[in-house]
Amino acid sequence: MQDGTKKTVIWETNSEPPRNYIWIKSDGIPYEYDWSVREWLPSKDIRSGGGATIVSKTTAEWNADPDYVPADGEIVVYSDRKQTVIDGETINVPAIKIGNGVDSIRLLAFVNDGSAEIELQHHIEDTSIHTNTDEKNFWNNKVSIDYSELNSEMLIFKTN
Repeated sequence: MQDGTKKTVIWETNSEPPRNYIWIKSDGIPYEYDWSVREWLPSKDIRSGGGATIVSKTTAEWNADPDYVPADGEIVVYSDRKQTVIDGETINVPAIKIGNGVDSIRLLAFVNDGSAEIELQHHIEDTSIHTNTDEKNFWNNKVSIDYSELNSEMLIFKTN
């Protein structure tokens, strides 16, 4: 927390709910008092229970428990999913999965499993995706001007 900032938590034992505060009641859930309906409602700013939890383990640790089912919204971090070498030092690159409360960890896909980069590379390397060989030959045999030999007296037209 930054110096000079003030955070206030008010417990249920206070008598009247102040405006713009979050109260943590005895059930451990943060509430805000909605003055328009005059009742306690779960806070939209702080969630408890159904909020996202984050669990971080190594790939080996997650692989040791492949039937683990992360809760809905639980963020699962593989702390060493990939490695990269920067300036001679091996750096762990994390990856995440988000639980749905139904599928085991081994069935969940990584949020960014690298497939976008792979698809882009395949697209770049695919030399016939937008044109075929006949179209390339047609365009390659078009007439062009060699600008290096331009002068005021003569234009030189060429084909490749």
